[in-house]
Amino acid sequence: MKSVLILLILNFTLLNVYAQDASNWLTVNLDYSVSDKKPNEIINVVDEETGNFATFFKYSRFLEARLFDENREQISKIKFNQLPKYFNNYLGCSKKGNNYTLFFKSLSSKKFSSLTFSFGSSNFSFKDNIGIEFDKEIFVESFESNNNVYFLTTVRNSSILKLYTLKSDSSFSIKEIDLSNEKFERNNGLKTTLFAIVRGLKNPVETNNIKTKEPSSLEIASTKNKIYFESDIITYTFNCFDSYTGLISINVNDGTYVYKKIENINFIKKERGNKTNSFVYDGYFFSMYSTRDRLAYDIYDLTNLELIKSLSIDREKEIAFKNSPIILEGGELAKYRELDRTAQFLRKIANSNVSTFVYKKDDRFVVTIGSSEPIESGGMVFVYGGGIVGGIIAGVGNAILTAAYQSYANTRSTRIECVFDEQFNHVPGEEVPLNGFDNIKQYVEANNLSKAKLQTVFKYQDDYIFGYLNKTSNSYIYILVEN
Repeated sequence: MKSVLILLILNFTLLNVYAQDASNWLTVNLDYSVSDKKPNEIINVVDEETGNFATFFKYSRFLEARLFDENREQISKIKFNQLPKYFNNYLGCSKKGNNYTLFFKSLSSKKFSSLTFSFGSSNFSFKDNIGIEFDKEIFVESFESNNNVYFLTTVRNSSILKLYTLKSDSSFSIKEIDLSNEKFERNNGLKTTLFAIVRGLKNPVETNNIKTKEPSSLEIASTKNKIYFESDIITYTFNCFDSYTGLISINVNDGTYVYKKIENINFIKKERGNKTNSFVYDGYFFSMYSTRDRLAYDIYDLTNLELIKSLSIDREKEIAFKNSPIILEGGELAKYRELDRTAQFLRKIANSNVSTFVYKKDDRFVVTIGSSEPIESGGMVFVYGGGIVGGIIAGVGNAILTAAYQSYANTRSTRIECVFDEQFNHVPGEEVPLNGFDNIKQYVEANNLSKAKLQTVFKYQDDYIFGYLNKTSNSYIYILVEN
């Protein structure tokens, strides 16, 4: 009886801690009737200049838009009864004042439509085709910045990229980035094209969009091709060759680029079972190389490609720089268990998708090293790169965080977590700090919301907002979770 009482006290204390770190940010009372059913998709857009917040609820037969000010007072509400073509594939939102233009693309990513809401006058307009059509280009990824939407394509059988800028009046411009003079080589020295790298040398390859300076997951970071967008710079990295990593930085304002080839100093051609991956964060490049017997982890300064830290793991030795146990999470036998030996860790990651991701909490770098295996949870199928995650639009901007959080909360992984100071010296004995996704996950579990419908995650100022559909109260609830 005493132990039960202690458990109840602990649970109450834990829930009280979560209550202190989370608060009701906004509740949107929905107007749908039984015949309309419930919304099936939601788009959240934050205006970082004014603090305004727009939310778009898409139903089967109409779309409802609401605009709130920085105090979360509703400014305007518009209902649109005619949806444009391709509305199931959200691309991004361009803004000008209180005019919000949503862009959509076809399933083939070759045709584009738009829908504009003028919250000031409560008017709307749409275009089924904004005039972009191509057949010799492959869509890569989209981004939002400077109140515009951007997307990148690669031209077939070439090393040319094209950067499209979509504006709030549904007009667009194109910049061509020609990398034909750069040398792209396979491991055997044979030349190839950037198009082949982006598309995939043998099989189709995903390019995952990484939200910079936010938590991610081993699953998202495990893809060979990754793309980052920060301060008007697109950074495209590819790890399809074990001998080096390619890194292309593109300025969206003028279309200029810089290409860097980072040699993998740990690569041994005759070594069996070798795998590589990398991650870019805060001006640093993190390179991972693994086999069944060893793992090498190097950290470079991206400005001058100076090697500033080398770490290694040997199957016969304890891992000297880890701050967590060797964690196996989401496995078939148990949701969470710990491995005892380094050899087990190396063997597990050798049999799956090697991966690493990095985030910073205060003055500490937290480096996660390991591997992931795709997993389906509760009927959700995770799709990245402009796809849809469990009915939630996951393409650009804040929507990337929704996909990243869902993957973070559900990925099957084998990993270690390591804490370093700002000079990348290991900090032994220090607990791994919780990130924003950990805080959201704790709130969701404490409040039994893991199966809540239409979950969304986005950043508002410095904190995270977690949203979900409450079918009982006919409302959509946004919760502020401190970072």
